[in-house]
Amino acid sequence: MTILPNPEDTSCILIGLPESGKSTFIAALWHVVESEELKGSYIISSLPQDAEYLNTLRSDWLNCKDIERTKTERRYEITLDIKEEETGTGAVLLFPDVSGEMYVTQFESRRISNEYRDLLEEINGIILFINPDKVIKPKLIADVLPVLSVDENSEDEKTSDIPWDPSNVPTQVILTDLLQIAGIKGKYGHKLAVIVSAWDVVIDLDDEEYKNLSPVDWIAKELPLLNQFIKSNYSKDDCAFFGVSAQGAPYNEIWKEKLLNMQTPSARIRVQVENDLTNDITLPLKWMMKR
Repeated sequence: MTILPNPEDTSCILIGLPESGKSTFIAALWHVVESEELKGSYIISSLPQDAEYLNTLRSDWLNCKDIERTKTERRYEITLDIKEEETGTGAVLLFPDVSGEMYVTQFESRRISNEYRDLLEEINGIILFINPDKVIKPKLIADVLPVLSVDENSEDEKTSDIPWDPSNVPTQVILTDLLQIAGIKGKYGHKLAVIVSAWDVVIDLDDEEYKNLSPVDWIAKELPLLNQFIKSNYSKDDCAFFGVSAQGAPYNEIWKEKLLNMQTPSARIRVQVENDLTNDITLPLKWMMKR
C-alpha cells in the first residue's frame, strides 16, 4: 500500500499494458530532474531511497538501450521529492512502477489483488500510457465475415466456434476496463493524464493526416471507445492528453548514433501538448500536481 506523507503530496499510479513506455518514461524523467538540464523544469530536492533502480533505468536510457520491463512479481515504490527551479515550490510525487503484465492478468482473470485495491484508494491521479505501435485494433464484422466464409444472406448457420483469446482483445477495450476498475475501486475524483508514448511514431509518419494530429485527436481517431469513456467520466479540468517520446526515436542503426550525439540527452525527448512541441517531460507531472 502506498502511504502518503501528507495530503498535499501527489500520489499517482502508472497504468499501461506491456511495452507501453512506463519504464522508459521513468528513466527519462529521472534524468531530467536529477541532471537539471532543462531550465524551468522540475529539479530534485533530495535523493530517493531507491535511487539504484532509477539509475539502472537511466543508464540504459542514456546509452540508447532497450529498458528491461518491470517483472510481474516486483513493484518498485518510487518517491520523488522535487521542486520548481524558478519558484522553489516543492512537491512529493509518489508512484509505483507496476508491470504491464499485471494489468493483462487483471483483465483476463477479472480479479485484482488486495494490495492493488488499497493502492487505488490512496491515489489522487492516474497516468495512462498507450503505445501506438502496440495497439490492437477492433475487427469490423464486414472484415471478419469473408474469413469465416459466412454469407450474410444465407439462412444456413455454418459458423465454427472460435475459442476466446484475450491476446486478441482490442487495446481500447482493456484500457477502458482498467480505468473503469480504477474508478470503481478508487475514486473518480482523481485526475487522469493520458500519455501517447512513442509519439515519434506518429509525428514522424509520412502520412500528413496522422502527423498533424494532436494527442487528443489521435485518441479520438484510433481509440474511440476509450475516448468516449474518458469524456463521459472526467471533466476537462481533470483530464489532459500528452504525446511523449521519451526515447526521441527508435533505437535502430539510423537513429541511435544521432541520439547519442545530441548536445544533451534531454534534447532527445519530445513532448506534445495540443499543438505545442517541447522536450520537457515533466509537463504531465506539472499538470498533475496543479491543484
